[in-house]
Amino acid sequence: MKANRRSVFAVKLVGGVGALLAVVLLFVPLIWWRAAQEDPVVHIPARVVPIPNAFDTFRSATSQIVDGFKIEYALQTRHDTGLKVDRDYTWAEKQTLVSENRAALELLTTGFDMENLYPPSPSYFARLPFRARFYSAFELLALEADVRAHQGDYAGAVRCNMDAIAFGGKIQQRAKLDEWMLGAGCQSSGRRPMWARIDRLTALEARDAVGRFERIRSALPTLAETLQEEKWCGQASLSSVMKNPALLYVPEPGAGTTPEPIPANLTTLSQLGFLIHSKRRIMDDYSALLDAHIANAKRPYGAAMPVSPPKDLLLEFVAPGIMLLESNGFRAAFARSEAQSGLLEISLALRAFRAEHGHYPAALGELTPSILPALPPDPFAKSGSFGYGVIGVKYVLYSVGPDRKDDGGRAIDTSILRHGHPNDRYIVMEDSKGDIVAGKNIW
Repeated sequence: MKANRRSVFAVKLVGGVGALLAVVLLFVPLIWWRAAQEDPVVHIPARVVPIPNAFDTFRSATSQIVDGFKIEYALQTRHDTGLKVDRDYTWAEKQTLVSENRAALELLTTGFDMENLYPPSPSYFARLPFRARFYSAFELLALEADVRAHQGDYAGAVRCNMDAIAFGGKIQQRAKLDEWMLGAGCQSSGRRPMWARIDRLTALEARDAVGRFERIRSALPTLAETLQEEKWCGQASLSSVMKNPALLYVPEPGAGTTPEPIPANLTTLSQLGFLIHSKRRIMDDYSALLDAHIANAKRPYGAAMPVSPPKDLLLEFVAPGIMLLESNGFRAAFARSEAQSGLLEISLALRAFRAEHGHYPAALGELTPSILPALPPDPFAKSGSFGYGVIGVKYVLYSVGPDRKDDGGRAIDTSILRHGHPNDRYIVMEDSKGDIVAGKNIW
């Protein structure tokens, strides 16, 4: 009898434990699932849209540009597409293209004195059509500069090149890395033609250019500021994607084409990812990664601390800008743009000095404060401004470059023509050896 009672008790005990385990196995994953799927709360500063907004002015100006394809091909020296508009254009035709877009040019330049704020996007991955239109505006400015130079108006040509640089700088205001790169391209293309026009300026014209360049350069965002914008935009986009994974594949609005259907396997992958990782962990990992890069951006070039790659493979798939950040190429691109701007500003000041004194200064310090308020720093150097020396009636001005070694003005020269252009050998890359020499390493 006692044995039977023990057996019954044991059976009941085992059954009870089994039932309890079943309940635990059923409800614990459910509780974890609910916690993992809870949308994380992030604090992103509210944006106050400036009135007027430079973005609205630029968008309105670019919508007025006519014959955009002709402008594009009028700037090119090679014509091999076979298109009717892809041909050599006479200077009279180029002048006509500029004249018929005068209203667009005048409206565009009014935006240079305004604050800029981009409109919110439904997803970081939605490529907005204004980017292509903005580049068309730069091409129009470049064409006007070429026309003015052809007419002998070098001061006017430099003003147009400066407009392109100012436009690129304004594009970078309160922008994430993608828009920053667009602005950097506009600035770079605006700077390059100026090198051949500097020595055509009078002392007064060079001084005016220095003053404007200083205002443009001082208003450019820092790398840390740009990465902070990247972080806020990325957090907002991740929040949206977590609520609706289909936003990863938002087609470009206004493209005029039928959007392709969202790949079912990719949408499923992103949803399965949220089964494996909690949304809070994904958001925290992304925020920590950006914070590490922001901290590095405040350190001198070459003194950055190692940044661990994302722990979540899913983060590389859903988080914006991760691949660009992992390459660290953005740091070199930022420093290269800063160096090119500083070299050009000093070169304009050197032109003003020589036009006034008949010779170049023995040291860059002679340019301040009469022409320059202060010498721009070399972003690649541990400290101080750019290298400089007078050689006969010429000068050499240089940045120590990405290798951070002072080679006394020996230019970066790969001796390789990457795209068939004679200046390709002087392109500055992240691993380039040698110095960035003013007027030579302009690519």
